[in-house]
Amino acid sequence: MRLITYAVRRLALVAPTLLGVITIVFVFSSSIPVYDQLVEEYGNSNNHYPCGYQPTCPCGDLYPGETGTCANPVHTRLAHGLGLNEPIPYRYLLFVYRALTFQWGTVSNFSAVEGTYPFAKDRPVAGFLGEMLPSTLELAGVSLLIIVAITVPLISRLAVGRNRALVRASRAVTFPGLYLPSFLVALLVLFAAFSLVYPHTGLSVRTPWCPSGEVLYAFTGPSELTGSWPAAGCYQAPVSIATGCATWLSGCLVSHPTGFPTVDAVVHGQYWLALDTVLRLILPALVLAYGSMYLVLRFVRSSLSEETNRGYVRTARANGVPESTILSKYVGRSSLAVNLSALGLTITGFFGGFLVVENIFYLNGVGRVFVLAAQPGGFDFAVLFGCMLLFAYLIAFARFVIDVAAASLDPRLLLGEPWRAPGMPSGPVVNLDGSLGPQVPELTD
Repeated sequence: MRLITYAVRRLALVAPTLLGVITIVFVFSSSIPVYDQLVEEYGNSNNHYPCGYQPTCPCGDLYPGETGTCANPVHTRLAHGLGLNEPIPYRYLLFVYRALTFQWGTVSNFSAVEGTYPFAKDRPVAGFLGEMLPSTLELAGVSLLIIVAITVPLISRLAVGRNRALVRASRAVTFPGLYLPSFLVALLVLFAAFSLVYPHTGLSVRTPWCPSGEVLYAFTGPSELTGSWPAAGCYQAPVSIATGCATWLSGCLVSHPTGFPTVDAVVHGQYWLALDTVLRLILPALVLAYGSMYLVLRFVRSSLSEETNRGYVRTARANGVPESTILSKYVGRSSLAVNLSALGLTITGFFGGFLVVENIFYLNGVGRVFVLAAQPGGFDFAVLFGCMLLFAYLIAFARFVIDVAAASLDPRLLLGEPWRAPGMPSGPVVNLDGSLGPQVPELTD
């Protein structure tokens, strides 16, 4: 019951956070002139007429800087339909309502997004981003697995050992990730991978799933080191005649039915292609993981070091409990909430890295869509604001899940007081070293 109460309380805190993000996005959108928004979104057909010929035309309503001329009637109709001519409070309430109900507009017909993803033309932004989101989530999942696979064994040795050389080496390797820009790390990783593979394969790479060969690296398209999928011609039947890719790949870009590249390849029985998609995620996932490893190591190591210095750990060691049992069964369990919170911080940081990493590695995710929507000469305001709102929702949801999961692992978060073992007295307890704190019953192996 306490966990449910805690979850409801944390969920109530999500609402003002989202409302703040929506308000910031609204302020940015309101700073853009209405006419410019409509021109960028729906084009400008130059349908401007002198007022004398059309007495009913709303002269000067939207057309900027000229008198005696009527605005584009298409823009005028859209402005009234979207509430852009209404007072600011009404527009704000309408914006909040549409933001919460995923009515984020449609993809522009002439933006860079539509040019890269033709199937997005005239599509609702929410539906289009929903198709691109699984690829981004899969990249985040692989990055988290890399962080856990590297940090957990390392932290175990750092927490219980006194190997100063290992501590210094881990800091020296991971600390630059805090300050090196993601685009620089991505370019260095690509250069290193190219230098390692090129001497053995040349510019063309032949793999079991692409015997005809594939370009090793390309700046503007899929290759062996970039792209969510192999180039056309590397797919097993059934293959689309028009695109040369699998029939379940829309435009060689987005997979079906789930949208997750690896899962869809397995669903369609193309296991080599599933392996290829995983290999394509390793390099960008390493870039994302590298920027977060130092924080994870620092948080978790500090938590474990604090727990290993408590009185109950010294008591367990004095009773002959093996060090591995103390670390895994007692110390590790007590610091699980902190470890989970540290991973939650890395998830929040991932969303900033998606914009750079997905664009450099030519991955078809929400981060790359955001960059395309911000291209000069092809701005897509609806997609930009949709991406901002989507990232805000994902971060809020991730933080909510992490907080509830941490509370389920650590009862102290539910009670709002220091943790005590069942049957412990309510007053302060003196540990064996004389300090005040929680006392744990005798431990057995």
